[in-house]
Amino acid sequence: KENPDNYQLWAALGELMGILERDEEALAAFDRAVAIAPAIASTWYNRGNALYNLHRYVEAATSYTKALELQPDYPEAEINRRSAQSLGIPQITQSAPIPEPSSAQSDPELENLW
Repeated sequence: KENPDNYQLWAALGELMGILERDEEALAAFDRAVAIAPAIASTWYNRGNALYNLHRYVEAATSYTKALELQPDYPEAEINRRSAQSLGIPQITQSAPIPEPSSAQSDPELENLW
């Protein structure tokens, strides 16, 4: 209450909420921290972790990317970004089997090639 614009307090609160596995609250705290001080790579990284824990992988990857833009040599952010990107890809559903072509569908010119 005394210092609502202290990004370090918001980031610390986010880390504490993360430890307690209260990821929605952690995310809210990290959102507040990055709104106050958007140039802190570790806050973006931790925000990405909260999003990752909430299974919001595309958004997590975006936060990790922002951390890497601010601090290119951040191996943890790169590892987590790759993981989030791979999990954020829409799952491909198995398609129906491809039917064998019938004689009516076959192309006589192609058959001559065999």
